[in-house]
Amino acid sequence: MGTSYSAILANIDEIQGIGSAVLLTKAHTEKNMWPEAIQKRMGHIIQGCECFIEASSRSVTETKNMLLAAVLQELVVGSNKLKIIKQAKKYYILYSEPLRDYRGDLNPALPDVGVTLIWEDITAEINQFNYDVKLNILYGVLGFLMIEVVLFFALKVERKFHEIGDLVGLDGLTNIPNRRDFQLTLANEINRAKRYKQSLSIVMCDVDYFKLFNDCYGHVDGDDCLRKVATALANSLKRGGDYVARYGGEEFIIILPNTTVEQAKKITEKARLAVMNLAIEHQDSKVNSVVTMSFGIASVALTEKDSVDIVSIADECLYQAKEQGRNRVVASK
Repeated sequence: MGTSYSAILANIDEIQGIGSAVLLTKAHTEKNMWPEAIQKRMGHIIQGCECFIEASSRSVTETKNMLLAAVLQELVVGSNKLKIIKQAKKYYILYSEPLRDYRGDLNPALPDVGVTLIWEDITAEINQFNYDVKLNILYGVLGFLMIEVVLFFALKVERKFHEIGDLVGLDGLTNIPNRRDFQLTLANEINRAKRYKQSLSIVMCDVDYFKLFNDCYGHVDGDDCLRKVATALANSLKRGGDYVARYGGEEFIIILPNTTVEQAKKITEKARLAVMNLAIEHQDSKVNSVVTMSFGIASVALTEKDSVDIVSIADECLYQAKEQGRNRVVASK
């Protein structure tokens, strides 16, 4: 289910010809993964930045070399930075961007979970630039031209970075995980539930009569409504492992690991009330004067041999919630 970061970065490298890597901090990795899983999947920590290589489009050696250069240039810490470096008689443009998960975006006080690093070989462009400068440019304007070159490459690499950002997990409107990231996360949670024989609950939900809301208030207010709903849903989830993503349109989906159906009902009811308490006016709604949501819960106890489409079960429960009048929670039996 879904596509791995490695495959995504490899495809971008093949099409765009740029190296890229996703790095996770030691603190974030140790908080969210079992020690044996870290040793088996992540390997050794990279000294200097105290991080693990989650995925890279290039070899481990090249990635470590670029990471070392980034550390020396102080690119890995702080806000996004860009620099042109020279390494082994080649020129590279090196760009780093702090990696935030949706909880970090909702709470700026939380630390970054990692770093996205991008690099591109610009030796040919730099050599051509130097040649042209020697032949045609007066020394008095050299500084101005160098700034123009750096800005050109900065815009080019930053544009590619945002293309990667769209692919590796965040919804552009609501700034919470997108459907691709949900599919990857769900696969991991199903495997975890099977391994430890735990209950897993999935909640499908969507905004009641959202088309009527858009028709009445316009798409700008509709987008603002979805952003506020996403924030309310995320803030209603208090446990570290709970997860919410935008599934598509006005539909959202929640993962509740190690959660029984009764526990899921209580958590989901809090989410339903959190959306209502936003008090977003909806004069064309047929169930309330403010924006509301309907919720469908699927909860299963998994073993290694189980195979169940838990999302389809949650979707069917959501359908029942709508049939029963909307603005309510319906759970599987």
